[in-house]
This record gives sequence, C-alpha cells and structure tokens, in this order.
Amino acid sequence: MSVFFRALNNDILTPIGVKGFNTSDGRLITGQESDHPVYALNMNAFTLLRFGILLSREGDWGGEQVLSRNWVREMTRYHSNAAIYDRGGFGKFGIWNGKEENEFPHFPNVDMPQNSYHAFGFGGQYIIVDNENDLVVVHQVRRNREVSHADMGRLLNLIFEARIEE
Repeated sequence: MSVFFRALNNDILTPIGVKGFNTSDGRLITGQESDHPVYALNMNAFTLLRFGILLSREGDWGGEQVLSRNWVREMTRYHSNAAIYDRGGFGKFGIWNGKEENEFPHFPNVDMPQNSYHAFGFGGQYIIVDNENDLVVVHQVRRNREVSHADMGRLLNLIFEARIEE
C-alpha cells in the first residue's frame, strides 16, 4: 500500500508543487461492495486544486508532462452511471463523470459545459473541471456535514451567473 502513496507523492504531487503529503494521508479500503480496492486520500483544498488544474491541462504542469495525455482523457471520459447521484459505486472520488455521452446531467440546478467533468468524495468533497471556461472548482466540508449534488448544482449556478463575460 505505501508503494502506491509513495509513487503518488513522488511522481505526481511533488512535481505539481504539493508539500507535506505523507503516506499516512492515504489508506486502502476493501469490502464486499466491490472487487476493486479504493485508495482513500485525505487532501487539502490546495492539493485538490492543483490536481484539478493538472487534469485540466491534460497532465502538463509548466511544460512537464506529469501524467499521460491519453490517460487523463481516458480517466475523465464518461464510463458508467455507477456514481451519478449516489446510485452506487464504491470509492466515489476515483470516478470521474464526463458530460460527453452522459445520459444524466452532472448536477441538478445547473447546465454544465459539454467538456466538463467532476469527481466527488465523501460528504460533499468535489473537484469540478470546466475546460470551456478555464475553471476548476474545489469544494470541501467539515466532518459530519453533507452537501448534496443539488446543493453543489446551486453553488455552481451562482458561480456561472457571477462570471464576467469578455
């Protein structure tokens, strides 16, 4: 397990300027819900934002290709309905929901651009990437708080309404 978290730190987080990540910030979760293990991560908003920016730039960080472009495209592409609107899916933060070919909207209460995608974690943690508007939104909550997809949609709608058109 620590090999995964060491590689994450050395190969991805350090090159994008994240400091202070420890292998103890992650844990492996297994269970009957899925045949696939989940690598759960505790990350602060700074780290999540940098990771979202890395994905929005197709793995490029200041001229260094930290992640394969093809891997980022595959990771952020729509694959299944498993994690949309809490319809199941173990390890939700690892599931990216691209709008293209998606029969469901990202969130109620907001119209997201076609090439956008998001990941969501426990209780209302989100990374939303909107490449059309060059926007990355990170949302975190304190423990014992819950934010629904509908709440997140309302927040994103307010953000979109507040943007200044050029």
